[in-house]
Amino acid sequence: MNKTVKIQFRLTEEEAARLKKNVRKTKLTMSTLIRMLLSGYEPREAPPMEFYYELNRLYDEACKMELTSEILKDPDIKKNLYDTSKNITEIMMDIRRKYLSPNKTNIKFM
Repeated sequence: MNKTVKIQFRLTEEEAARLKKNVRKTKLTMSTLIRMLLSGYEPREAPPMEFYYELNRLYDEACKMELTSEILKDPDIKKNLYDTSKNITEIMMDIRRKYLSPNKTNIKFM
């Protein structure tokens, strides 16, 4: 999207402080935060870095399981391990959606 329109507006000290606080909490830029709100989404608070670290650990383990499943001879164990790695990946996607995706609001601006 080509963003060429510049908009300036004034806020009270209190409004500016609330906006800056929400920018810090979401770890979004001010522009991105405002665009999301205008699009009808309420951004979530950004989780701590440990959240991403733990998700990466889960992902690493799922990858190891999948790789191990490729070298196993027993087809039942092989399938079970592969399916488990895929289930872990799906759980991780659910966690990302639940804790990272913005909430859709009923507010319509446009």
